[in-house]
Amino acid sequence: SPAPITSGLQWSASGFQFQLQVPEGLRALVQVSADLVTWENLTGDLVVGRSLIEDSQTAQFHRRFYRILLEDAAN
Repeated sequence: SPAPITSGLQWSASGFQFQLQVPEGLRALVQVSADLVTWENLTGDLVVGRSLIEDSQTAQFHRRFYRILLEDAAN
């Protein structure tokens, strides 16, 4: 299946942000982790289409990892 596209990675006054383009027919959940073991949802809702993703808590961590989980929008 097609991969999501991220762009516009940058720091802003509110923290770290990037654009996420989810391929048609799919929806995505963005998760964050400080250790690559424990993951929590960054986005409360599933993302469809193009969205601006913002992480206002990123400055509180020495390292912060992001992952995007995709699922079929029909489910």
